[in-house]
Amino acid sequence: MNSLADYPKETSHGQGFRKLSEKDGIAISAKDITAETTNSISSEIKGYIRFHKTLAQHVQNEISDWSEKIVTDIDIETTVHFEKEQAFLQKLRTANEVDFFNNIDNFEKEYKRIPTSDPGFDMRHYQKMLHEQVATKKNPIEIRKFTNAYFQALLKALTENFNARKAAFEQKLIDEKRKQFLKELYEKIENFRRLEQILQPFIDDLSHGYLWDLSKSSFRNLGFDILAKYASLLKNERALQELADLLGKQSVTSQKIEKEIIEETVIKSSYHPRPAVSGNIVGFDYSNEISRVVPSEISLLNNPETVDLFYLRFVEKQLLSYQYSQIQDKISQQKEIEVSKSEDITGPIIICVDTSGSMQGVPEQTAKIAALALAKIAMKGRRNCFLISFSTNIETLDLSDFKKKNSFESLVSFLNKSFNGGTDATPALEECLRQLQTKDYKNADVLVISDFVMASLPENIISGIEAEQDNGTLFYSLVIGDSANDKAIEYFDENIIYNPYDEKSRQEFYKKIRQMALLREKHSQQ
Repeated sequence: MNSLADYPKETSHGQGFRKLSEKDGIAISAKDITAETTNSISSEIKGYIRFHKTLAQHVQNEISDWSEKIVTDIDIETTVHFEKEQAFLQKLRTANEVDFFNNIDNFEKEYKRIPTSDPGFDMRHYQKMLHEQVATKKNPIEIRKFTNAYFQALLKALTENFNARKAAFEQKLIDEKRKQFLKELYEKIENFRRLEQILQPFIDDLSHGYLWDLSKSSFRNLGFDILAKYASLLKNERALQELADLLGKQSVTSQKIEKEIIEETVIKSSYHPRPAVSGNIVGFDYSNEISRVVPSEISLLNNPETVDLFYLRFVEKQLLSYQYSQIQDKISQQKEIEVSKSEDITGPIIICVDTSGSMQGVPEQTAKIAALALAKIAMKGRRNCFLISFSTNIETLDLSDFKKKNSFESLVSFLNKSFNGGTDATPALEECLRQLQTKDYKNADVLVISDFVMASLPENIISGIEAEQDNGTLFYSLVIGDSANDKAIEYFDENIIYNPYDEKSRQEFYKKIRQMALLREKHSQQ
């Protein structure tokens, strides 16, 4: 594909010419505008979309739809702009030629009062030429013919003058509207580019069409900067990325032994005599196999003068020899074998994020980075992911399907959210336990991100957590800071401490992540 123009132009409208004025023969073509607009796209933009076939089709459709609409818009604007002059021309077409020249002063004044008229058009020039022609004429019929001829010449010249100005006006409108359209189109493509870069881990699951629609929405004004900010921060937080990758992979690698039936071919060679020739000889070739060498070559050994010749031919494998028939038999047979297959089963994730006032600052940023990392990991692995943010109340967001309406906007809203208020983890954990009963989040791994500056967990929550742990659910805590209430985290399977202000704590965090990774690897090999 060499250019965007190579893509088919899909439109529900006709591809013929739409005339703005049938009488004056002026027409613009949506098809031509589409082609000219496509050709106007910069080579840099064309080069980018050439490798995005779906995007190129969306761009082409956008151009085609705009071109169809622009025809109607130009029709309306041109009609309004030239309305009075159009009416004047229509009046001339129905005028009597004699009356026109007798009242040319009035017609000329009326024409010049029209805002769009050509002040340089001289009607009196045609009157002057007419007078010169009929000055010596006496025959009324002949005079009437000249009068009509010069009137028609004036009308034709005035119409052509009008059509030229009208066409120039239309072209100016097209150029202005095309310039504005291309500016908006380039903005959409640039938005698409930014979305593609920021949301790269999601691209495998999101069609270019969805990103194109998203790039045209109000989302672009809300989400680009915040997503770019946290995507950049995430690059520098490799341990958080690794933590996100670990969740859901503990104790889920299974080993299966399957029996497979394979077809194998065994080749056996044997000599077969052919009745058409003597014995099993089918021809001659050259070799140094004494058992096949013909007697005439052996006789060389009986003559001292030819002994050296025999050994020379022997070394070079050039002794004339019998060729025997050799047939390879192919025998097919079936064989049963055992095949060991490993399966990494990645489960769903539930994230509970503390958005209380005590999390403001670096803890808030760390929590958001971790949540974004988990969202990306979940989407890339096609895993269900459920986000619960809590302070005194809770907000929920299903991150499993970003094609749902407002899903990206909801994620951006969370990343933009200012953390404040008190801390009550109970409603969040109640919602978490409720989600664990659903089909999509049964046996999900749970991560609670908080500074855990909170009261101890109530008995009903503790018993709910223990019941889910018995069913194989793992509960992790990512403890941000060093002020956690130990009673609030004692029921978690893993407590991962991360103090962003303490380098020693950060090193312990990295060590913990590596230990968890080694444990997973060891378990997968068992």
